This record gives sequence, C-alpha cells and structure tokens, in this order.
Amino acid sequence: MPQITLTVLVVDGDALHARAIRDALAHDGHDVVVEPDPARAAEVATRHALDAVIVDVDLPDRSGYKLARALRRHHLEHAAVVVGVSAEGITVEAPEHALAIDVHLRRPIETQFLSGLLHYLRTHRRRGETGPGER
Repeated sequence: MPQITLTVLVVDGDALHARAIRDALAHDGHDVVVEPDPARAAEVATRHALDAVIVDVDLPDRSGYKLARALRRHHLEHAAVVVGVSAEGITVEAPEHALAIDVHLRRPIETQFLSGLLHYLRTHRRRGETGPGER
C-alpha cells in the first residue's frame, strides 16, 4: 500500500491496456480515472485534482503529445507527473510537445515499476526538486 494516494488519469484508446493500468494502480491504493476519449480528457482534468496523467502518445484521434501539452498548460499543477506510453516506441513530432511528458515508457508496462515511478516523481516535485529538463 502506498504512503501517498495519487489521483491518476489514464487516457488510452486501448481498453485492455487502460484497464490493466487502472486495476494495478487501484490495487496499490490510487484513485484512477480512465478516459479513452482525448477530447474529454480536459473535462475530466477540470473535475479532478490530478497528481498524474498516463497518456498513450499514439492516440487514434489526437496526438498524445499535444494532449499532454494542453493538459499541462491548462489543467495540471506543476507537481503533476505526465507519463507517455507507446507500443511502437517513442517518436516525437515536435520538441515542445515532448517537454510536456516527464517519462516515456514502452508497452507492455510493468505496473509495479509505474506505481513506484509515479510516487518517486511526485514526491520529489512536491519537495520542489527539479527533474531532467526542468528549471
């Protein structure tokens, strides 16, 4: 059981992948909201104080990088963690979009690693420590 309960938004068009992440993080005590529709993700973000977002960068209807950038700019506090996930590996369309994502992971994701990573990044950001690429 984690020491900190995180509120996590999962934006992924792959229902099985989203459910696996949701179930694993919920098992670790986190509050997890799944939204498969990237157009509705911002609406979900306004209703929840999110600690983390896990976004498929290869969304079918919208770039996951652009979505991450929009969420970070308008809906997330500074300490929120954004994890980009891809089955095909990481391809960055524009550097400014990639900067909105803290960590890129390739599927399949080891969920225990993901939970620990979210805790680590979130804890260090709450303390005001900066991560790679931050000032």
